Amino acid sequence: MGSKQDECNLIYSLQRNIVRESGSKKERRYLGKIETNNEKIKCIREIQRLKPYYHQSIVKEYIKSIKKYCRELNFLVNEMEGITSYRLVVGLGNPSVTETSMTLHNIYGIPYIPGQALKGITRSYFLQKYFDIEKKEFGIIKINAAEFKAKELYKIIFGDDYYGEANEKGSIIFFDAFPVSDEIIIEKDVMTPHYSNYYGKGWNPTDEFSTNPIPFYTVKNTKFNFLFALIKEEIRMNEEKIIYAEDLKNFVSKLIKEALEEHGVGAKTSVGYGYFNDVKVIEDKKTKKRLSPNDIQLQLNQINKILDKNKKHEAIMNFYANNDVSKLGKEQKSQLAKYMKECL
Repeated sequence: MGSKQDECNLIYSLQRNIVRESGSKKERRYLGKIETNNEKIKCIREIQRLKPYYHQSIVKEYIKSIKKYCRELNFLVNEMEGITSYRLVVGLGNPSVTETSMTLHNIYGIPYIPGQALKGITRSYFLQKYFDIEKKEFGIIKINAAEFKAKELYKIIFGDDYYGEANEKGSIIFFDAFPVSDEIIIEKDVMTPHYSNYYGKGWNPTDEFSTNPIPFYTVKNTKFNFLFALIKEEIRMNEEKIIYAEDLKNFVSKLIKEALEEHGVGAKTSVGYGYFNDVKVIEDKKTKKRLSPNDIQLQLNQINKILDKNKKHEAIMNFYANNDVSKLGKEQKSQLAKYMKECL
């Protein structure tokens, strides 16, 4: 039964390898592998390590399609990667006959972090960092020397969910995070609750109670890919303040990085599970930069100072190659056209 486990979708493998034992005290269910000798059952061993059917090409194709989808809709997409610092378990409390579970993708059969989970821990970290629970009020956030109310940024990033029925969606899309390591390592772990009768039945805690080890599976030493997208070019906070997509993207990138490294994702974060190391942004060479208007103006001013026509023409071509010119303001487009004319 377990000989071709590595060739199976992990969801199917987990379903077909469940072993049930009936003892004198209670029934026990776990993941096991039957070992045979001359077609006779020799023993049943608990599965200590799972190896899902996995190819990097599957995840890479998914990431590629998401980025293509975002570009076609003119969204600003951002890609990040990070490796688990210890162990990760998402979906530990999901319904399962083995008492514990793990979130697996229904099609690919591999562990992943759902987009709503990534959004949830980022939101939780945002509130932890910028909301004063004693004063019950949001603070102020500085982005590129500009000050914004944290409450307004919360609404822009996560949506308006604190005004009853007047809800609005946020400007950030959080996509599912998938492993991108050469191999996905899933190892058995165990938690051992003590005094279950004390917690569950109200008995007095005494030494006569025995421990109750509960096995569960965790992802270990695995790199994950994180994607999010901005669905707006710029957001007007009020009549005076505007936050631009590039600035918001950098802020959310930093927020996700800190949430993964300091807050953790999934179950048992209080005992060290679910944290990531070395979370960093992956630069996409195909995505043209969308600089803030101030940065764009600085580049145009530098081009204007070039006297040599050939060098100015080269600088303009580099500007076209590295920036999304379609998003320039009317005056900046006129400036660029003027400089091009000077090179003729």
